[in-house]
Amino acid sequence: MIYYHDISVPKLNDDDLKALYQALGRDGIRLLFVLKRADLMAQNPEFHYILDDYSKQEQKLLSIGELK
Repeated sequence: MIYYHDISVPKLNDDDLKALYQALGRDGIRLLFVLKRADLMAQNPEFHYILDDYSKQEQKLLSIGELK
């Protein structure tokens, strides 16, 4: 998870998103975003607004599994 936690999901193309989903799976995606949120919460509160974006990014990644 540490390896992936700084990945910027919005910057990934569709193939990279699929590869990330295949590498982590559904449970891994959820754990990744738990880590991303915890990491962000430990930083300056000025950046906590990004938490809203993380939910959208997580849902986008999880939806890839539904396309199969």
